[in-house]
Amino acid sequence: MSWFWTLIIGAIVGYLASILMQATNRNGIVIAVVLGVVGSVIGQVLGSAVGLPVQTHLGRWLVAVAGAAVLITVLRRTGLLTRLAAATR
Repeated sequence: MSWFWTLIIGAIVGYLASILMQATNRNGIVIAVVLGVVGSVIGQVLGSAVGLPVQTHLGRWLVAVAGAAVLITVLRRTGLLTRLAAATR
């Protein structure tokens, strides 16, 4: 059951990050889930690396969305986001 919630929350985080980064018109649900789950992990790792204590639910959501936004930025600059979106259509 935890994988189910991971995918649901990942989709929400990926969607929110896509809106924040203005990438909603290119990304499908599969890309949103991947961005959300991987971005959450990146956010947690980066937050821990800089000593950012995330102890509240809101803080975890914000760090997850920020991590997904960082991932979108990296993928955009390398051109992979466009290729991933085209591959899932």
